[in-house]
Amino acid sequence: MHPDDADQIRQMWAQVVQQPASYLSGMVRLRRSDGQWRWFEAGATNLLHDASVQAIVINYRDITARKRAEEALSLQSAALNAAADAIVITGRDGAIEWSNAAFTALSGYGADEAFGRNPRDLVKSGVHDSAFYRQFWDTLLAGHVWRGEMTNRRKDGSQYPEEQVITPVRDARGEITHFIAIKRDLTEEKRVALRVMQAQKMETVGRLAGGIAHDFNNLLTVINGTADLALMRLPDDEPMRKEFEQIYGAGKRGAALTRQLLAFSRKQIMAPVILDLNTVVHDLGAILRRLIGEHIALVMMPERHLGSVLADPSQIEQVILNLAVNARDAMPAGGILTITTRNVEFRDIYAGDFRSAPPGPYVMLAVSDTGVGMDETTRPKIFEPFFTTKDPGKGTGLGLSTVDGIVGQSGGSVRVYSEPGKGTTFKIYLPRVADAVVTTPSAPARASVPGTETILLVEDEDVLRGLAARILQSAGYTVLVAASGEEALLMLNDYDHAVDLLFTDVVLPGMGGRELATRIAAEHPTIRVLYTSGYNDDVTLRLQVQDQATHLVGKPYGVKELTRKVREVLDGPRTRS
Repeated sequence: MHPDDADQIRQMWAQVVQQPASYLSGMVRLRRSDGQWRWFEAGATNLLHDASVQAIVINYRDITARKRAEEALSLQSAALNAAADAIVITGRDGAIEWSNAAFTALSGYGADEAFGRNPRDLVKSGVHDSAFYRQFWDTLLAGHVWRGEMTNRRKDGSQYPEEQVITPVRDARGEITHFIAIKRDLTEEKRVALRVMQAQKMETVGRLAGGIAHDFNNLLTVINGTADLALMRLPDDEPMRKEFEQIYGAGKRGAALTRQLLAFSRKQIMAPVILDLNTVVHDLGAILRRLIGEHIALVMMPERHLGSVLADPSQIEQVILNLAVNARDAMPAGGILTITTRNVEFRDIYAGDFRSAPPGPYVMLAVSDTGVGMDETTRPKIFEPFFTTKDPGKGTGLGLSTVDGIVGQSGGSVRVYSEPGKGTTFKIYLPRVADAVVTTPSAPARASVPGTETILLVEDEDVLRGLAARILQSAGYTVLVAASGEEALLMLNDYDHAVDLLFTDVVLPGMGGRELATRIAAEHPTIRVLYTSGYNDDVTLRLQVQDQATHLVGKPYGVKELTRKVREVLDGPRTRS
C-alpha cells in the first residue's frame, strides 16, 4: 500500500466494518511483487449472515492505464489553456467545441459564448473575399495544413491581424473529424514592422535631404555672399541694387529651407548651451502673439522651478514657432494656445512608451491647441517629410519633421495626443541637466572693426574659396588660401610671418578640418581656429565641433556673419583645436 493512501484505506475499512451490507469504493496505489506501483479501483463489501461480520470482500481492478490517460488529458488541457497563442478546436462543420483563455483575450468571446458557434459568425471581418475562404476550406478538407495571415474582428468590433495554423484531426479510420487552429496575434508585430519600415524610409530620405542640403548650402553661400558683397558696394540710388536685394532675399529663404532639411535629417551642426525653457518661451511671447493673431488666446503655464536642458536656443525657438503655426492653422475660428513647462521623471516601465527616451529626469515642453484635431489615419504620418493636411501653397510639409529632427538631435523625444474635434497636444521631452548654470549669451563682436591679422583659409570648393577670400580681404585681413589640408600645411611651413587664424571647412578631401587644426596647433599653439560647415555625416566629428569651446560658422554665411565671427574668435581667448 502506498503510504500516501494509508489514511484513505483505514477510513474506508472502518466504515465497511461498522456498516452492515455496505459497499464502499476508492482509488489506491498498491505495489506489485516486481516493485512497480499501480493504480487500482478498490471496492469493499461487508457480508453478513447475522449481526456480526462474517466476511469483508475486497475487489481490485487495475486502472493504471486509465489513470495515466486521464492525467495526460488533464495535462494537455492545462497546457492548451495556458498557451500564449489562441487555440480553437472545431468539428468538421466548423462549430467550435473548445477554446482556450488566450482566444478569449484575443477575440473577447468567452468559452461559453464561443461553444457551438461557427468562427465566421464570431470573428469574420469582411476584409477577405469569397475566393480567399474557398481556397482556405479546399486546403483543409483535402487534409492539408493551412497556414496564413487573416484579419479578424473582435467582439467589440475592432479588427486585428493574426497568423493561423489550422490542422485537420483524423479518427482511427483516417477520416477528418475536427480541426485545431493555433492563432497568433500580429498586432504588435505589425506595429513594430511599420515603425522599422518608417525609420528606414526616414533614414533614406534624411540622407538624401542632407546631401542635397550640403550641396545647396555651398551654392547659397556663393549666392548670398556675392549678393551681400555687391550690396555693400552699390550706392542706394544704383538701379541694380533692387535686383541684388531680390537675389539676397531669395537666398535667405533658400537658406531657411536647407536648415529645415538638415534639422529633419538630424545632420545639422548645432550650438547647444544650457537653457531655461521658461526664458525661451517668455522671450518668444510677443512674437507668438503677433503670429497667432488676436482671435487666439495665448496661455503660458511655466513651472516655477524648472530644470535646465542642453540645446541650441535658435533651434528650440524654431520648434516652438513651428508648433504655434500649426496650432494657429488648426483654429481658424479662434481658440486657445497653451504652452506648458514641467519637470518630469521617467521610470523604467513608464519610459517604455516613449521613443528614444530612456529613464531619467526630463523637462517637458507642451504646446496644446483647442483646434480641429487629427484622426488615427493622420497621426502616424505627421512627422513624415512633405506630408501636410494644409491646402496647396500653404505648407511645405517640413514643419513637424523639422521639429522631430531637432528634438531627436537634442537627445529628446516628441509625443502627440489628438482626437478629431478635441484639439492637439505636442509634448517635447528634453533631458534635464543636473546642477547646471544657464548660459547667458555674450554681446556679439563688432563686425565693423577693420582687420589687420593674417588668416589661413582652407576650402575645397573653388567658388566658395574665392568668395570667402574676397569677404575677408575686404575687411582688411591678409588671406592665404589653400584647397586642401595638405596644401595648407605646406603653405604654412613656407610662410615667414605669423598666421593668426585658421578658417577651415570641417569636411575636406583627404585630411579633414579637425585633423588639420590639430596638426597646426602642435607647431603653432597660438593660432586660433574657426570651422565652417553646412552638413556633416560623421557623428563623432559633429560632436567635436559642437563643443562649446569650439567656434563654428555655418553655411550659408553672409559678409556680416563671417566678419563678425572672425572678429569674435580673434578677440576672444584661444580655443582648443
